[in-house]
Amino acid sequence: MARSKNNKRLMTTKNLPQSLIVIAIVAVVIGLIIFNIFSGRGQQSTQQPSVTPTPQQTQEESKFVPPVSLPTTHKVAFGDSLAKLSVKYYGETDLWPGIAKTSDLKKPSLINPNTELKVPTKEEAQKVKVADLRTTGKDKITGASYTVDYGDTLFEIAQRAYGDGAKWTLIDSTNHLGRLVNGNPLIHSGNVLVIPR
Repeated sequence: MARSKNNKRLMTTKNLPQSLIVIAIVAVVIGLIIFNIFSGRGQQSTQQPSVTPTPQQTQEESKFVPPVSLPTTHKVAFGDSLAKLSVKYYGETDLWPGIAKTSDLKKPSLINPNTELKVPTKEEAQKVKVADLRTTGKDKITGASYTVDYGDTLFEIAQRAYGDGAKWTLIDSTNHLGRLVNGNPLIHSGNVLVIPR
């Protein structure tokens, strides 16, 4: 019995230096936190008070002013895309089809540096939709493959290929298509799809 008590004392005295190290580390961390809290208060008092903008200021800031008067031309630089140009000239990404249509681009997803693009007014760009960029009609699909065009959906492709839009899942599963965030299949113009027969 006496021997086991001595062993317990030895074990606790051996752990004593490790416990002191842990306590010291905790004390330093708490000290740093307290220091940061109090030093942050001093900085906050010197900052300017926040001012809530008036509705008129908010409206003025939300108005987008294009960098130049429109219509204009734009020489494509490395890294440009139609979506970036749409933001630059219109303040929103979804008006890129207007630039593509006005510039008569055959493949809007591929624009090369030094290409001169025509940038229409915002009103003209708003009239152009993605489906307006189609290069093919909507005829019946009879072949074993199909190249996706602007504005196509799998439902429409299945309707044209089989006469039944609900068979789009057959095309989807055969081509192992990627997915959008909402789970719908992802297709791009120029994709070549296998049409199972």
